Amino acid sequence: MNREIQSRVIVIDTLSQDTDELEGIIWTQSQPSGISNEVNRNQILVYYPPEKFPQRAFIRKLASLPAVASVKSKVIFKRDWNRRWQLSVRPVRICDEFVIVPPFRKRVRNGRGVKKIIINPSMAFGTGHHESTLGIMRLIYRHKREIDGKRVADFGSGSGILSVFARMLGSGEVDAFDFDPECKSALEENMKLNNISGINFFNRSIRYVRKKYDIIFANMLFGEIASNKDIIQRSLKKNGLVFFAGILDCERSQFINLFSRLDLLDELIINEWRSFLFRRI
Repeated sequence: MNREIQSRVIVIDTLSQDTDELEGIIWTQSQPSGISNEVNRNQILVYYPPEKFPQRAFIRKLASLPAVASVKSKVIFKRDWNRRWQLSVRPVRICDEFVIVPPFRKRVRNGRGVKKIIINPSMAFGTGHHESTLGIMRLIYRHKREIDGKRVADFGSGSGILSVFARMLGSGEVDAFDFDPECKSALEENMKLNNISGINFFNRSIRYVRKKYDIIFANMLFGEIASNKDIIQRSLKKNGLVFFAGILDCERSQFINLFSRLDLLDELIINEWRSFLFRRI
């Protein structure tokens, strides 16, 4: 196994789910590559490139803050995911027109006339095998006419699979955002594999988004979506559409209430995972 360090992480247990002030301190006083909120837990994870991990004094300062219950750290190592996936990855059919395939398995049964979305499995999330990604792609395809020519934002882009799919459906330029630095190379590779251009990658939190978009994709867990609710709504043009995924069936009512200011147009469920389409009115 390749034991090269990918990221170092500060794990902070908090005393409440309101972490805006704490996250503001972290962003302004250190150089994280991103912050994520653990769903249904009072915990945040702060990711750093190995060379930018804070000094112990900063970690002690975090531990002394009134909102913090405890602080720990951990290391994430790079692994040879490609070889592991090559042994198990199979094509995933989105619909009659599109199928997701890895570059090492381009043959598709009954694939005549089918368009292939070639995605190289990597450290970045998004191969189409998880119900959340598959669900949102099927929902996007169901409303593909709404995508044509529109400016799109892909929040939490991962491998860039949704950005690539949007361009294949005829969207305008796509801005893809993810705090994981692995996602940039993953997206660039997947763009080349599919001969796709017109996708701009931003290695930053969506907190810094200042544009407004016709279409937004947000394939994230409930906690991440909830903590970025205002940013998502602020970034959507009037009459714009936002596609959500990563919501468990048991979270449906709470999620819909969270976006009560938007108009719910459609939803799709695969196993216990739901995807939603809302319009800003």
